[in-house]
Amino acid sequence: MSVAAQIAKPLDPQQTKMARLIAREFRRAGLPPEFAAAAIVNAWHESRLDPGIQSAYVADTGVREDSVGLFQLYIYGAGKGMVLPDGTDLRADPKLNTQRIIEEVQNPRYGKAMFDDYRAGIRSIAHFAGLFARDIERCAQCDGRSKRQREETALEFFPTDSVTPFYQKWPFWAILTLATGGTLWYRQQ
Repeated sequence: MSVAAQIAKPLDPQQTKMARLIAREFRRAGLPPEFAAAAIVNAWHESRLDPGIQSAYVADTGVREDSVGLFQLYIYGAGKGMVLPDGTDLRADPKLNTQRIIEEVQNPRYGKAMFDDYRAGIRSIAHFAGLFARDIERCAQCDGRSKRQREETALEFFPTDSVTPFYQKWPFWAILTLATGGTLWYRQQ
């Protein structure tokens, strides 16, 4: 069962499609399912899982923030270089937007705390959602109220505060055993 299939919060079909895309891209990048779950929670906070949305935030100067896509990539931040000279905005492509945020997670400058805590045995989605907000999204107030909101939202999405990787499900092992003719079971005996 994929990470997206374990979401308890009701999503519309488009949001479900985006959650699946995020989970798939994180899996392809070899990242833990808890990171994918945390990313889905953060994308919901950033864009409500709407890949084409642009930030409505207007600074005190009256200038609208130029952040676009699932993870609201800022043109001078994680989204740098994603607007082509002809005006094509690659940040609005959900797959590219997700792949760019994965680069941020994999960057030791930003993802270090997530990987350190994962290696230390922490598996709480709420915990990783908070770290994702603080270190990867680097959103306003992500050391305080926004971080706590994302941790709370993680529990709405994943009430057990955990996900079960696909390889821990019995159908995976049943299919693998049948596909190998039972040799896996025999060799373990």
